[in-house]
Amino acid sequence: MKSQTERDENIFRISFAAHSEPPSKELYDAIIQLVDKLYELLGDNMIFYLGGYYGTMKSIADEACKRGISSVFIMPYSATHVPRKKCFIPVNTGMEMRERSEILVLSGDVLIAVGGYAGTIIEILIAYSNNRDSYVLTGYSMPSDLLEKIFSPYVDPRRNARIKYYYKDPIRLATEVAEDLMRKK
Repeated sequence: MKSQTERDENIFRISFAAHSEPPSKELYDAIIQLVDKLYELLGDNMIFYLGGYYGTMKSIADEACKRGISSVFIMPYSATHVPRKKCFIPVNTGMEMRERSEILVLSGDVLIAVGGYAGTIIEILIAYSNNRDSYVLTGYSMPSDLLEKIFSPYVDPRRNARIKYYYKDPIRLATEVAEDLMRKK
């Protein structure tokens, strides 16, 4: 059995890009599958980074907390309330939404995008520009679904990082994230 020190040294940091509105029932079910599979493969040796505690981000954080996974919220200046729970850690940046996106993305080893609008798309491009792979869940009628038609798997000839797409397949997304993270450690 690994000691607490060994477990702490193998913590995986996963940033999430997600829409600020609540998810559809179908997307919420996919989020549960995604978090369950990550937990199955990586245990609670993860920290999730989210842009706030509202909308789809709230759903991810709540599901993570049920499994003992902590979430750090990189909050914009217009921050909403974050419940006082051991698994929720707010960081009140005082920054505009787009400014805090770079901190959010750079805090993780990888970026998982579960669908969104301009903010999610910007965060995927920030990840690419900073050599971080992105794993994008598609098929839930979000504008970020369209990125695959333009950037697959690279944004430009530099090939800084990969952008992988998963059409309604949160299990495969979580499996590949876990495999890639374990391979890098």
